[in-house]
Amino acid sequence: MSISTKGSVFGQTGNIEGTKRRLFFGDYDLQVDTETGSTTATLSGRWAWEEMISQETMLGYYVGGEMGSSAINGAFEGEQTNLSLIAGGYVVHALTDTVFADGFVSVSAGRNTLQMADEVLSLEGEYVTQTLTAGGSLTGVYDYGRYELHPELAFSFGTTRIGTISFEGEAYGLTESGLSLDARTITTSTLTLRPEVIYALEDESLTASRSHLSFAPRLLCERTKSTTTTNRCGRGAEIGVNSSSEDGLSSASFRVMMDRVGASNRTSYEAKLQFRF
Repeated sequence: MSISTKGSVFGQTGNIEGTKRRLFFGDYDLQVDTETGSTTATLSGRWAWEEMISQETMLGYYVGGEMGSSAINGAFEGEQTNLSLIAGGYVVHALTDTVFADGFVSVSAGRNTLQMADEVLSLEGEYVTQTLTAGGSLTGVYDYGRYELHPELAFSFGTTRIGTISFEGEAYGLTESGLSLDARTITTSTLTLRPEVIYALEDESLTASRSHLSFAPRLLCERTKSTTTTNRCGRGAEIGVNSSSEDGLSSASFRVMMDRVGASNRTSYEAKLQFRF
C-alpha cells in the first residue's frame, strides 16, 4: 500500500475578451510505500499559454521542469535523483454541445543519478532518459438535473528510452568502473472506458449543490513492452465525495480507486483540500 500527499499552486492572467490566457502550475508530491519504507518526493512547475482559435477549439502549449528524489529501501538501499525539462501541447474541441474531444503530446529529457548498496555490493551510476507521451479522449457531458453522466473513452501512449546505464561498483574492497546495464526502451499503452455519474447531495440541481457524490466503473487494457511484451485487461471503479464552502473559496474531496488488472489488485486513496486566495 502507498500513501501520497500532494499540493499545488495555480495562477492565471488573460485578455479582456477571454480568448487568450497565461497560466502557471506548481505541484509537489510525496509518496510513501508502507511495505518497503521507500519514499519519493517530486517538485514541478509549468508555464502554459492557451488560445481560443474558434468558438469550438482551444489550443495550448507549455514548458516546465521537474525535480525528484527517491529513498530506496528493500534488498538494496540507496537514493535516486532526477532533473527533467518538459514541453508539450494540447487541444480541446467541442464536437457538439455535449461531446468533447481532446488530445495532448509531451516530450521530456531527464538526467538521473542512482546509488544502491546491499551488505556486499555498492553501485553508483548516471543516465539520461528521453520520454514521449501522447493521448486523447472523447467525453460526453449529459445533464439530467440532479445528476450528470460523463462517459469517457481515453487512450494514452508513452515511451521512455533509458539506454545504457554506466555503473561504478565496489565489493570486498575492489572497485570496478566498467559496469553497465542496458535498460533499453519501455513502452506502455492504456485504453480506458469510464462512464462517471455525479449526483447532487444537497439540491435538486447539480450546479446549485455544494456537495456531490461520484461513481465511475471502468474497463481498462494495458500493454507494456520492454524486453518482453505484456498485455493485461481488467476492471475497476472509483467512488468519491466532494464538498465546497458557501463562498466557493475552499473545497474538500475524498476518492477511493480500486482496479483488478490481470492478476494484480490495485487500491489507492486520495484526499484533497483546496483554498483560493
